[in-house]
Amino acid sequence: PAIKTGPTIICSDDALADVIRRETKALALLAKVDPERVTVVKSKSDAVIEDDAVQLVVSDGLEVFLPQQDLAKDVKKELDRLSTQLKKLVKDIGGLEGRLGNPGFADKAPAD
Repeated sequence: PAIKTGPTIICSDDALADVIRRETKALALLAKVDPERVTVVKSKSDAVIEDDAVQLVVSDGLEVFLPQQDLAKDVKKELDRLSTQLKKLVKDIGGLEGRLGNPGFADKAPAD
């Protein structure tokens, strides 16, 4: 997404939560999130999470909530992009199936 999201991270392990807080800039770079909007709390009751937030369960005791509003600002544009990508993949699959169905192509393939 063009807008960097502000995740809420629920982390029940205090030591891990401290590491996440210390490494927020690295996390922001790798995950393309806004480091100023990253929130790390111990429990869900300590957080303000929107009803439509996307929940990612990383492991037992570590969850991430992403605000839906940050994920797709222009829904039509995103649907068009995904539709184009799907058409390309379907075309690629058809081409590969055609090659594999051609006895000459399959006969030239190595045995292993």
